[in-house]
Amino acid sequence: MGKTVKTAGDKLVEDILADLATQGLRPDSREVALLARARHAANQLAELETALATTGATYVDKNGRTRPSALLSEIRAQATILARNLGGIQMVAPSEAKSAAHQRAGAASWNARVTREAQREQAG
Repeated sequence: MGKTVKTAGDKLVEDILADLATQGLRPDSREVALLARARHAANQLAELETALATTGATYVDKNGRTRPSALLSEIRAQATILARNLGGIQMVAPSEAKSAAHQRAGAASWNARVTREAQREQAG
């Protein structure tokens, strides 16, 4: 029997669950759903990046103009979806957390950072 190959999404979720476990935390049902969506987005992102590596970041249209690949916008969209899903996961125990407003502000800041980093990687 062959080994099961872990996808990018599987690795991501596994790492997040391990981080939560080190803090004595477990995801609630809402976070489990967010992790499932994040797994799917990470898998889609990996597939798109593989396709982009194969086809290239640009193509020449029928008029001879060089255009950016449509994959680039889809990669940005998937990176945004991934960041939004991950942003909803509480990585600190409720007793250690600040007010709900502080948590939302921190999550928004983190989401923006992850999105910017993903976009920088793609702009490359």
